[in-house]
Amino acid sequence: EDNELLASYNTSSMPALLSIDQVNRRIYVSGGNPSMGETNKILELEYNENSLELIQEWDVQFTYAHGIHFDPISGNVFVVSKTHDWLAKIDPSQEPSVTNPLLYSMDSETAPTFDEPWNRLKPIHITSKYPYMFITCSAGPWTDFYTQITENIPGQVQMWHMEDMILLATAEFDLYSRPWHLE
Repeated sequence: EDNELLASYNTSSMPALLSIDQVNRRIYVSGGNPSMGETNKILELEYNENSLELIQEWDVQFTYAHGIHFDPISGNVFVVSKTHDWLAKIDPSQEPSVTNPLLYSMDSETAPTFDEPWNRLKPIHITSKYPYMFITCSAGPWTDFYTQITENIPGQVQMWHMEDMILLATAEFDLYSRPWHLE
């Protein structure tokens, strides 16, 4: 082990996070900061001993794709945005289409349709233990852009069933708890 750089891939944005499929030798990279380029694309890179090659770009349709997780049992990639309360489910074994990725509202009472860029929950990170997925949401003060009323949203961790994509439970914390990464 000589800490030698074996390969690199130049993205058009500043990447945020990545998740690895070790069996198929794939790396999934989330878009990162919107001020640094396109952030609605998830890059699927193939790796080997000396190269990284772009295999596919997945359009999750929301900006600031941040939290990303590949689940080795389901074979799906899950993505959340720091600026939209939506969750994307990508099936990398299928071609991109109108239904791949699928989008799910993380706050169905407030954001039932994708037309409005709701950002009450501010999802950050995803991890899983099949068949459950856990998503941290930093939340905090939020102003409704229609009524201009400010609400204090507590930080939370959401637990989802990853096959049915049903929200099973929510653990709420203090207003300024700002849950971030979990393992």
